[in-house]
Amino acid sequence: RLSVVLVLLSLIAAQALAENVLTLVKTSKNEAVVEFSNVDAVAGIQFTINAKGSVALKSFQSGDRIVAGGWEVYYFLKNDLTLNVILLAPYRASLSIGKGVIAKISFESNDGAADTNKLFFSRTVLCDVNAKDVTFSTTDLAWSTTAQDVPLFFSLGQNFPNPFNPSTTLTYKLDKPARVKLV
Repeated sequence: RLSVVLVLLSLIAAQALAENVLTLVKTSKNEAVVEFSNVDAVAGIQFTINAKGSVALKSFQSGDRIVAGGWEVYYFLKNDLTLNVILLAPYRASLSIGKGVIAKISFESNDGAADTNKLFFSRTVLCDVNAKDVTFSTTDLAWSTTAQDVPLFFSLGQNFPNPFNPSTTLTYKLDKPARVKLV
């Protein structure tokens, strides 16, 4: 009995640690992608990409995971700082569990005009086929435009499980090896 209870508790804990994550990743000087890693079936995704620094958003293109699934795609480039996106699965279908690119965003950047450029999510909602909210986290993107001895771009993920626990995990990505210091 005790071993069955322990197995069930470990399965519940593993599911609690798994999550759905939207991540902005810079793939070239003038392009970023939205990667989506999901552990839940998702039928609708809505998000806004905002730009800060010397970044001007230029265009949107559906990613491979969305195109392959036959999703409906609606987007509106409100201005060069705001891109609104709605992605809807075919009726009663959902995005299968996995990881991949759901969107590509091109932009222009005047690297000398600001010390740091940033792309970040806002107004983000995920839902299942019954229109119920799906929990998720996001990872924004920022990169330095001036310092040559630091990585050109980096991303910092949401801490997990939360800042009020005795310990928390922060994920980050760098484009090259560098010394990392938390302050």
